[in-house]
Amino acid sequence: MTAAEKVDDFGTPRRWTDLVAAPMDLVAIHYRRRLLRAARRTPVPDRVDYLRSLAADRTVLDIGVVDHSLANDRQERWLHGELATAARTCLGVDILADEIAVLRARGFNVRAIDITTERLEERFDIIVCGEVVEHVGNPGAIFNAVRELLLPAGRFVVTTPNPYALRRVVQHLRDRPHENVDHVTLISPWGIAEFAERAGLRLDTYRGVQYGRADGKAGHLRRPWLRRLLRIPPEAACETMIYELVLPR
Repeated sequence: MTAAEKVDDFGTPRRWTDLVAAPMDLVAIHYRRRLLRAARRTPVPDRVDYLRSLAADRTVLDIGVVDHSLANDRQERWLHGELATAARTCLGVDILADEIAVLRARGFNVRAIDITTERLEERFDIIVCGEVVEHVGNPGAIFNAVRELLLPAGRFVVTTPNPYALRRVVQHLRDRPHENVDHVTLISPWGIAEFAERAGLRLDTYRGVQYGRADGKAGHLRRPWLRRLLRIPPEAACETMIYELVLPR
């Protein structure tokens, strides 16, 4: 029996450990590949617009609302401001207490709290963690905390830089990386799926966010015929990834 047949014969496992003991076993690798292929979706042109669409008329928790500095909340596309406008209710949390106090004075529903160590009583339809996990030393703690905050049909939406964006790969190969110096880890779809399963969640869908103009420096990567010729996936043209995790049924 092949690795594919072994996975198919088992039904729908919740983790690769339901199938085999060794993570490099071909059965485990086939299981993860199949999950990711089923979860892949077409890239979207705008991260904030897509997250707004998910938040529309839902109860939302936004993790990491300060976005490093309060100067960012004056930007036209400040994520928390957009989510708060679209959602039925929106609670924002961050560990930066002084900045949270300022946002609260401006009328935002925000709290200074570390969700990995402190409790929230509410449960949410949508939990957004936008460009946060790459900054924290223990990303798994966020996934574990979210597991207890989701409503049964809820979604945990993680956005994070794409480690395999072709532009990023080329920069590193040329020894000229251009990264946020506060980043401590870049997580691939493979790793997000594992974080999810360790926390009792499941990766449902993922998609990239296209960067650059269609006629810009990286615009040629958007052309399907060229990607097919080079045998690279659509995410090669995506600087950021969006992952949607759910509770297993």
